[in-house]
Amino acid sequence: MEDNEYYVYVHLLDNIPFYIGYGKGRRAENLWARKRRWKEYVKDRIYDVEIQFLKTNLSEEKAKELEVEYQKQYKQLGYPIVGLVGNIQDSESIERMSKKLKGQKRTEEQKEHYKIAIKKRMENGFKPPSWKGRHHTKETKEKLSKMRKGKSVPNLRGEKNGMWGKHSPNAKKVDVYLNGNFIKTFNNTYDAEKFTGVISCRNYANGNAGTHLHKKSGYSFYYKDRKDK
Repeated sequence: MEDNEYYVYVHLLDNIPFYIGYGKGRRAENLWARKRRWKEYVKDRIYDVEIQFLKTNLSEEKAKELEVEYQKQYKQLGYPIVGLVGNIQDSESIERMSKKLKGQKRTEEQKEHYKIAIKKRMENGFKPPSWKGRHHTKETKEKLSKMRKGKSVPNLRGEKNGMWGKHSPNAKKVDVYLNGNFIKTFNNTYDAEKFTGVISCRNYANGNAGTHLHKKSGYSFYYKDRKDK
């Protein structure tokens, strides 16, 4: 199966194209891992760089081909395209750069800069390529499988879960009754469970248990917007 996850993009400053490249994922948005000539052109105006996608849903081979064609076309039109045409690198340079970047993590400052830059571009109408309808290739799935093999899944239950103590703003309110008498309205099923001690009270609240009554405790559960109370 052909891998069509690649695209060709252009970077602009003051609406002037100055860099054309190809990549996949978030490569176009990464404005920090750039070469010297790119940085010399942009200087301290990294937040003003705009991104446009020229072609999407390409194979890597086609993306490389179009990258060179676009670079030549834009240069002929007089735009100051920086960098080597086609981003040509020998295998030794690629391997050296790969080793240098392997295992490196963004600093907190870089993360903050990245958030600001993305927010600004989104406000200006920037939209990354859509992943709708696209799937990992067989080769990518095999790579991911090898990476995960032998690694244990972290225990994210209880307080280890990042959502511990937090509740979705879309959670439904639950009315609780005891022996037919209204007790209280809770903001979500989790709070209702803590109060009553009934496990999975959402099954009773939405009627999936066949009844809204938990016979052993005498508690009944109804979502606030239900009409069959």
